[in-house]
Amino acid sequence: MLATEAPDEKTLALGDYTARYGVGALYMVRLLRTMAALMEIRGEMLWDDGQIHEWDPTRPGCPYAPFSGYLDEFLSAARHPEYGDEITDLAETVSVKGRKYAVGIKVAGQSIYVQDGFTQLLCENLRENCIPVVLKVAPKKVNEMFKTLGIASENIPDPLPRSFSPAEAGRIERVMRGEPEPPADSNTGGAGWIVEGTHPEVLRTLFINFKQGLDPYFPDTITPLTDHEITELDARGLWFDWTQPPRPGEFGDIEDDDEDSDEDRPPTSHGRTSGSRAGLSSPREALDAIKRLSNA
Repeated sequence: MLATEAPDEKTLALGDYTARYGVGALYMVRLLRTMAALMEIRGEMLWDDGQIHEWDPTRPGCPYAPFSGYLDEFLSAARHPEYGDEITDLAETVSVKGRKYAVGIKVAGQSIYVQDGFTQLLCENLRENCIPVVLKVAPKKVNEMFKTLGIASENIPDPLPRSFSPAEAGRIERVMRGEPEPPADSNTGGAGWIVEGTHPEVLRTLFINFKQGLDPYFPDTITPLTDHEITELDARGLWFDWTQPPRPGEFGDIEDDDEDSDEDRPPTSHGRTSGSRAGLSSPREALDAIKRLSNA
């Protein structure tokens, strides 16, 4: 599933090849809540041998498929005034425990400097369990950037050339052989580094013409969640159309459904009655309470 803080052409096209795609911090926090709940649900699912196991791709009989949540423009979403703190907390939780249940998080953004939106623990888990891909770094920032990623000074690479123009065939191959290149224009053409382990390697990203479609790059089917997982998510009030506005009680208190008169209820700063979740065990009960109050 894919959530992005702001829409763009590429994520919109990629969304057609995911189980769910949506835009905005609200959509992202709902996806992360679902991922956190999936870890709990999968931790209680029996394997074919009747036992509970941590996910292991070599062990047969797993009752669920690997799940990946892609979070584009994560840093911007983590700064959201209402949902940002929860996005950060949930991303950290998934990064710590998700591997046990084949729940993975993929974070994308414009900067590897993660003071905003990344806790120290989230940074450490992403560095340990992920393979960073770094593009378009100014030559003067290369040393600082790789130190931030935990790369030893002796393994920090030289800056890439400023251009990989198609007219200069063989330039990327010369760079990969360590041959010097003169500076050109400022377009790196999708070249960068893949940081797998402790030694960054030069990477040439895949060129895709979005006008021609993406079918050749993706499988024909998307592995869905199991019926059991969806039932459990629905019971937790998490499985619905995530593009809807915030639902009653989803992010805060809701009004009590009791027999007290308006005079008996303490007023709020907006002149409405105060609310709480007491006595309500599901979103359905919350909606019913709102309806009864509306008809009063």
